Amino acid sequence: MADKSIILEAFREWLATPQRRTLWGMTARSIPLKRIFGQNIRIYRAAKGMSQEDLAEKADIKRTYIGSIERGEVDPRLETVSKVAAGLGVDAFKLLVPVTEQLSLGVDAVLKRSKR
Repeated sequence: MADKSIILEAFREWLATPQRRTLWGMTARSIPLKRIFGQNIRIYRAAKGMSQEDLAEKADIKRTYIGSIERGEVDPRLETVSKVAAGLGVDAFKLLVPVTEQLSLGVDAVLKRSKR
């Protein structure tokens, strides 16, 4: 469970600055899914101490594409979502839930809600 606490701590640090509480001036509910996905990849990747190159190699995706995803510039296919999640060692759904919701409910609560 140490891995979960490291990731939650990374979320908290990321949210520590007021400009990070919303993304591009939007609330968590109005953020486009591709931006939520990219934001979460960056947070999980940083929490695990991985570079974009490390993730690209593990996920079998080009590094430049990882960067484009993180910036919310592209709409990745479901296959890509799966590859990135596997490369990060997390469930794919965790990359699609806004960080603020994961923190406010806790990661386990998000998982329980997704099973309904």
